[in-house]
Amino acid sequence: MADLGDGAMSPLRLPRFPPDPSPLRQLAACLRGEVSASTDWHTCLEAANLHYVAPALGKSLELRLASEELDPEALQYLEDLRTLNGERNRRLADQLAELARALNEVGVTPIVIKGAAILAGAPRPEHCTRMLVDLDILVEPSDVTAADKALRGIGYKIFEDSEDEHSSGSYYRNRDVGAVDLHFCLADRIAEVITPEDLATRTRDVPFGNARIRIPDASLLFVMNIAHEMLHDEVLSKGRVSLRYLLDLVDLSTDETAPLDRAWIEAKCAHWKFDLALELQSRMADELLGLPLAPGRKRTRLGALLHRRRLLKAHSPTLDELEWTLIWRFKNLLRAARLDPTPLIARRHHGEQ
Repeated sequence: MADLGDGAMSPLRLPRFPPDPSPLRQLAACLRGEVSASTDWHTCLEAANLHYVAPALGKSLELRLASEELDPEALQYLEDLRTLNGERNRRLADQLAELARALNEVGVTPIVIKGAAILAGAPRPEHCTRMLVDLDILVEPSDVTAADKALRGIGYKIFEDSEDEHSSGSYYRNRDVGAVDLHFCLADRIAEVITPEDLATRTRDVPFGNARIRIPDASLLFVMNIAHEMLHDEVLSKGRVSLRYLLDLVDLSTDETAPLDRAWIEAKCAHWKFDLALELQSRMADELLGLPLAPGRKRTRLGALLHRRRLLKAHSPTLDELEWTLIWRFKNLLRAARLDPTPLIARRHHGEQ
C-alpha cells in the first residue's frame, strides 16, 4: 500500500516524485537561491526561458546570493534579459497609458487584467520582472464600439479572425512591442468563479500616466490567475506546470502590504474545480518554492494524485504529450457517447473534504 501524503492509504504504487535532477526542480532550486558547483546552468536557463521567468530568476539570485557564488556568464545573461525585459515593460506601460487615455476621452475606463494588472501595479515598470505577451483590458459590452473606434483612432489595426465569444479581437500597431486584447466579458470558465459584482467591488480607479484605469485588488488577481490558467487554459486537465503563473501567486500571497482576503477566496472554493486548482497550485508552490499558497487547508487524495502527475509530466515532455493525446481522444469518445464524468469526479472530490 502506498501513502499518498495525506494520511490515506491507496493500492496505487506511485513514485513520490520524479527522479532528480529534472529541469523544473533545478530551476526551482535556483529560484530558492540554492546553487552549487553541480548546478547545470544551461539546463536552468533553458527552463527559465521556457517558463518565461528568466528576469525573475536573475532578481532572485541577486537578492539571495553574492555574485562570486554564481557562474559569471549565466549572471551576465540573466542581467541582460532583465534589462531588455525592463525596457519592454516600460514601453508596454507607455502604450497602456496612451490607449487608456484614448479610451478615457470617449468615456471608457478600462479594467486591466492578468499580466497588465501586475505591470500597472508596479512602482516602476522597468523594475517589473514579469514577462508579458500582450496587454489585456476589459470594458463593458456597451462600450466595445466606442473602445474599438478609439483604438483605431490612434493607429491600431485588428488581427484577422482574432475575435471570440469574450473579446472583440487583438489589436496591434507595428511600432509597439505588444498587442492589446480588448475583452468585453470574462471567458466562461473564469466567469463561473468571478462575478460582475466581484469586478465592480474588487477593482479600483487609479491614475496611470495621464489617464485613468481600474486595477484589481490582490485577492481578485489571485483568483483570476488560478481561474485563467487552471480552468480557462485547461491546465487542471492537462496537468502541466507554468512557473510564471506560480510565481505571480507566490508574490501575491506573500505581499504583506496587500494581504489576501482569505475568507473571500475560500468562498470561491464552493466551485469544486477552483477548489481543486487552488490545492494543486498550493501543493506545487510548496513543493518547488517552499511556500504553500493556502497553508492549513485540507488536502485531498485526488489532489495528491494529480500533483504527482504534474511533476511526472514536467519531468518527461514525451509522457506529457502522449498522455494528453490519449486523454483528448478519450474525452472526444465521451462527448460522442454523450457521457460526462464531471459530476462523478465532483462528488468524489467533495466527499474527501
